[in-house]
Amino acid sequence: ALVSSVALAAGLEPSDLSKVQPGQSQAEVRQKLGEPTRVQTYLLAEGSTWLYALQHPMPDNQEAIRVVFNAQGQVTQAHMVRADLVGL
Repeated sequence: ALVSSVALAAGLEPSDLSKVQPGQSQAEVRQKLGEPTRVQTYLLAEGSTWLYALQHPMPDNQEAIRVVFNAQGQVTQAHMVRADLVGL
């Protein structure tokens, strides 16, 4: 789980969500947030979804940043999700 430890070590906070804006490229998101904890692709989705686990003092309140890309690799949406609901 090397990728997970790298993403968690980056110490991302909920406020880091504001660094991601619609239209940004995957390279721009990687530059701002680092390597994603996990990359997901869905059968019917054209692009991929990146998940970033956040550091939180309370393990039962862990959140993640979810960034959705279109087929061109541009951000279409970014929001907070509960980490346990996305399997992190």
